[in-house]
Amino acid sequence: MLASLYSGLSGLSSYVLGMDVLGNNIANINTVGFKGSVPIFQNILSQSIAQQVDSSGIESGQGVSVGNIRPSFTQGSLQSTDVATDLAIQGNGFFVLGDDSGNNFYTRAGNFTFNKEYDLVNPNGLHVLGWSAMTDSGEIDTSGTATNIRLPLGMTMDPQATTTFKTNINLNAEATVDNPATSSVDEAETFSTSLTTYDSLGAAHTVTLEFTPIDENGDSIVDRWDWIAYVPKSDVDSSTTLPLTSDGKGVIIARGDPDYGTTGNPALDFDPMRFDSNGILISNAGASSLEFASVNWANGAQDQSIAWSIRSEIDSGTTYLTGYALDSAISYTYQDGFSIGELESVGINSDGKIIGVFSNGTTKAVAQIALATFPAPTGLTIMGENMFAQAPGSGSPTIGTANSGGRGTIVGQSLEMANVDLTTQFTSMIVMQRGFEANSKIVTVTDQMIQVMLSLKR
Repeated sequence: MLASLYSGLSGLSSYVLGMDVLGNNIANINTVGFKGSVPIFQNILSQSIAQQVDSSGIESGQGVSVGNIRPSFTQGSLQSTDVATDLAIQGNGFFVLGDDSGNNFYTRAGNFTFNKEYDLVNPNGLHVLGWSAMTDSGEIDTSGTATNIRLPLGMTMDPQATTTFKTNINLNAEATVDNPATSSVDEAETFSTSLTTYDSLGAAHTVTLEFTPIDENGDSIVDRWDWIAYVPKSDVDSSTTLPLTSDGKGVIIARGDPDYGTTGNPALDFDPMRFDSNGILISNAGASSLEFASVNWANGAQDQSIAWSIRSEIDSGTTYLTGYALDSAISYTYQDGFSIGELESVGINSDGKIIGVFSNGTTKAVAQIALATFPAPTGLTIMGENMFAQAPGSGSPTIGTANSGGRGTIVGQSLEMANVDLTTQFTSMIVMQRGFEANSKIVTVTDQMIQVMLSLKR
């Protein structure tokens, strides 16, 4: 009879512990990255009462205990934020954290920030581990050991000289042209546009393209567009021998007119722009770009030659200049140079790469965050403060990048919330309560039976 008393007491103790687990789950309903736990009950070793010849015997159970409190690693919902360093994992990975003693911890809580040394850390000051870009090449080598992520103070982007530029330009097929019957040369509907390019020192230079419609046979219809490309005279070293524009606007670095090839400088002279009846560019046939004459800059930057893309390199039928009966206009410009840039902000992509945004409008990956997976994540030791530690039951971590090895993807400006479902917790709480009440009844009834037995001696 004492066995039933012990069984009831074990039930009371076990259900109290189970209620503790549920209470902890519910208390952390709004904890970032929290993983709820489930109490796993098991029966206590049975006691053999009698042995029968043709059976395994008569056994009586000894009650119940909590055999394991197992964390659940189901995916929690993601909540968007406006903080660039708030991260969530969509998948099975863990962020890797490191302390100053070289110990690693693992978490799903991605509420990180940069400290005053520009180290990426969690709220407890533990370092987020990953790989930094190499200073010389900018490449990220993820084959080495993950270390603390630190952005260098005063990080800058070196300038890059412009090597090519592209412009989508329409030249009006109905533009006013010079009237050959008059002496005026100012009647033509000239179109010009300018764009900024950069030299090897990051200094900006304005390249101006100027187009003039020409009537070759006196019918007042545009037959060709003569053009020049020039830069300001003050930008060019005085030793430069390239010609000035006729009106003194600057130094010509390329031109297209009927005198094509007369200067003896093939990098200076090109065809004028001609279009067929459908407005498609037909001049400079076969050329995807026109490389302008090399310029000696007055500021000491490296000599520079810039190529003007006029056709697609992939499809020669796609041209970036058209001759439609629409107003002359430029709809798109692109050039591949930039000035020196200072790091202004960062963003983090789905691969975990920290993308630096620089003041010159460029971006560059400066580091990459590491993720870890475990053979048996339910075997991890719960450390508190939203962290786990490796344990014998979890196996060793495999550390790598997001979007590889089943680690999942990283979602920027988001946090993973607790995976606790209140409906499930309340249902389990009712079950725990009923179990506790039932076991308390076993204890009270057993106690009453014992009292009856004791009263028999009176």
